[in-house]
Amino acid sequence: MNKRGILVLVVLLLAAAGGGWTYARGNMHEYDYTQETKQLKREKLPMAIKLPERMPFPDMKVWETYSDGVGQVEMAFMNKNKNTVELVIKKEEFEYQEGLKQEEVRIGDLEGLFIPDDGDKRILYWEDEGIHYQITYIPLLTPGEVSRTQMIKMAESFN
Repeated sequence: MNKRGILVLVVLLLAAAGGGWTYARGNMHEYDYTQETKQLKREKLPMAIKLPERMPFPDMKVWETYSDGVGQVEMAFMNKNKNTVELVIKKEEFEYQEGLKQEEVRIGDLEGLFIPDDGDKRILYWEDEGIHYQITYIPLLTPGEVSRTQMIKMAESFN
């Protein structure tokens, strides 16, 4: 293979890799809660909750599910790269440190708050029918991997 052929091959490989990364960053992926729903139903939650149908990563697994049986549910999702999305659902409002930058956002017909930087974590909060929801993205290495838009899309998929 001559130099020109090698150069063309390298350029094509780089373009494919770069385009694939850009494409993958914006994608949302369906999530099946069959096992988690069964476990949560066994715990007889005192409130009706919604769960997201779309996640920012493929192949996310529920790492942990917890319910205090009174009014709070916590779920932690982890992908193969150890990036974590925590979901907390409870009856009471969440409290945040003063001084954190908070941006008002729309989540479908609802209003919410987005906190872009809480010690490298990103937080999205909203209330729906008296239940308070919080999604926290905790990156292992790349804080920008899950965008504000992806977090909002995840919140909009709650059903």
